[in-house]
Order: sequence, then structure tokens, then C-alpha cells
Amino acid sequence: MYFWMGLVLCLSGAFALVNIIKILIKQRSLTFVFLLSSVVAFIAGSSSLFFPELSNDFPEWSWLVSSVLLICGLFGLVRESKPVFARFPIYLTFLPLLSIIFYPLAVDALVIKNLILATYQAGALVVALLLFSVKQKKEGEHILTLAAIIVCIVSYLFEWFFTFSDINTDLVAKLGLAAGIILASFGLRRKYT
Repeated sequence: MYFWMGLVLCLSGAFALVNIIKILIKQRSLTFVFLLSSVVAFIAGSSSLFFPELSNDFPEWSWLVSSVLLICGLFGLVRESKPVFARFPIYLTFLPLLSIIFYPLAVDALVIKNLILATYQAGALVVALLLFSVKQKKEGEHILTLAAIIVCIVSYLFEWFFTFSDINTDLVAKLGLAAGIILASFGLRRKYT
């Protein structure tokens, strides 16, 4: 089953990678460089699901880097959505990258490590939901991206909070994440190309 989950996640990541490259060709924005890097880190972590006998450290690190780069990209979108005189300095979009330096301090404690990963993922989802809700109200054309965020929130809840004895919550979470990635890449491509 790990093989199929890894395959689905890698294919959805590859689809998003192609769409973000198309956006990056037109936009040339640091925000989409962060998003591109996030997708590459996500694909790297997902490809390790093909080999379940390997260590769990690589996918965890890859997903941490992917989450942090996603937060950086969202900070870039927040920065670009403000008027020029009200924008914060661009180097502040790199601030979440500092957490990668301090993550090795928590790698040995399972509870703290899971709490950090869950907090980063929840933070990215909340910021994305708020940001694209405001953009939908002002500009329109972000309904697919909002749908993707809602699917990813449901996937997040299945990953971290729901445990049912009769269904495989890990499989539901990964399939929901893949669907959310595909929807988000469609939504971003539709708006930014």
C-alpha cells in the first residue's frame, strides 16, 4: 500500500510541479520559487514511500522543509498583496527557514516532533485559507484554490486527529492531500497564467 500512496502523491506533486513551472515562466516571482521548492521537497519525501523499509527521517525532513517553504511562499503572497508602501521587507519571507536549523533539537522527542510538524502544516493551511478567502472576495477566480484548501484541511484532520477502526485514515489523508494538490495547482494556474 505504501507503494501506491507514494505513487499517487508523486504524480500529484509532478502535476503541481509542471503547473508551477508554467506560472513561474509568466510571473517570475519569489513566491512561486518558494512554492516550486516546496513541491520538489514534497515529491522527494513522497518518493521515499516507495521504500517503506528505509528510515522515517527522510520523509519527515522533506515534509518539514516542504511545509516551511510553503509558509515562506504564503508570506510572499501576503507581501505582494499589500500596497508597495505597506509591504514588509522581503527578507522576512525567509524567516520560517530558521526553524529548519532548530528542528534537530526536537528530532529525538516524538511528541515534540509531531507537534512541530502538525503546527507548521496547520499554520500553512490557516494562512492559505485566510489569504485566498480575502483574495476571492476582492478579485474572484480563487474558488478552486479555496476548494483545494478545504480538501487539504479535511486531509489534515484525518492525518492528525481522526482514528477510526474500520477505515484506513492514513490512506484517506494521503488521497485527500493528492486531490488538494491537484485542485490547488489548477486554481493557481487558472489565476496566474
